[in-house]
Amino acid sequence: MKKIFFLSFVFLLFATAVHTKVVFYSKRDSNSEIYIMNDDGSHLRRITKNPANDFLPVWAPNGKTLAFLRSSMQDGQIISKVILMDADGSHKKVLTNDEAHSPQWLNFFTPDGSELALTTWDFDKRTYRLSFMDIESGVTRPFRGVEKITISAISPDGRFIAFEKTPALEKNIHIVGSDGRGEKPLLPPNADPNILLIRMYPRWSPDGKRLMFVEDRFDIIVNEGNPDTDLVIKDSSLLLHHLAEKRTERQPLPKGFRPGAFCWINNTEIFLSGDAIGLITQELGNDDIYRYHLTSGTLTQLTTHPAADLFPQWTPGTLEVSAKKKKTTQWGKLKVN
Repeated sequence: MKKIFFLSFVFLLFATAVHTKVVFYSKRDSNSEIYIMNDDGSHLRRITKNPANDFLPVWAPNGKTLAFLRSSMQDGQIISKVILMDADGSHKKVLTNDEAHSPQWLNFFTPDGSELALTTWDFDKRTYRLSFMDIESGVTRPFRGVEKITISAISPDGRFIAFEKTPALEKNIHIVGSDGRGEKPLLPPNADPNILLIRMYPRWSPDGKRLMFVEDRFDIIVNEGNPDTDLVIKDSSLLLHHLAEKRTERQPLPKGFRPGAFCWINNTEIFLSGDAIGLITQELGNDDIYRYHLTSGTLTQLTTHPAADLFPQWTPGTLEVSAKKKKTTQWGKLKVN
């Protein structure tokens, strides 16, 4: 009986331990800073404190360090630095510190952790480009063969890159080999002249078999006698594309919910930022962090703050968590025709 009790106690300890941690950025303390929390929303704390804006945290594959951008005004221009630090906010190291290498977006670490993918602005060609920066030396190399890349993600095996391609106002998801060859669109481009279609935030599932992304549809309103047009958001969806089957599913979300950036936890769950009433208010800036289960459609809210909590990034770890009751919602499954 004692042995059974002991084993049950050990099992309870392991069952209640959660080995994940989430970082995100928020302006809840006036300017943009980096925050970390357990995967149930508990033990939330700020890990940066700087007058400049700290944002877009990205975990290194080792789960012990992360990179982020720090932006400030210098001589009338916004200059961004890439900074590497430990998960507790210590041992900060500036990797870039000049206008020529001022990135617009942090994308991902390569699977071996040796390089960090950045979106930079090509001043000569007036377009966005993808570059790779060596973590040890800080030397940056351009990604050859593809232009007009904004946000991107690398496949788990490192063979492919999915990215937003921005030829004009619209965005579509494309896939290209990590060697810059074989570029192709994931889905056909928009053919409706009355709708502006923006597909963004591509993310590979951990098994590499699916791509998830956000799709915003805007109605284009032409004002009679006025050369300017208005854009009214019609729908915002979380779409899951099965690569082998070439099939796309719309994930069920509450009415009025507008999804933002997200990251995979496993093959059935994601963390995402989103605005519960973004489609109703037609405004941006009130995102919270949620945990979403793809199979059941359960959406669990983890943060509640008047300021926007954005760009959640997950990694395995060993953080203590406390039992907390969270708000969950179940939604039925929908299909994209």
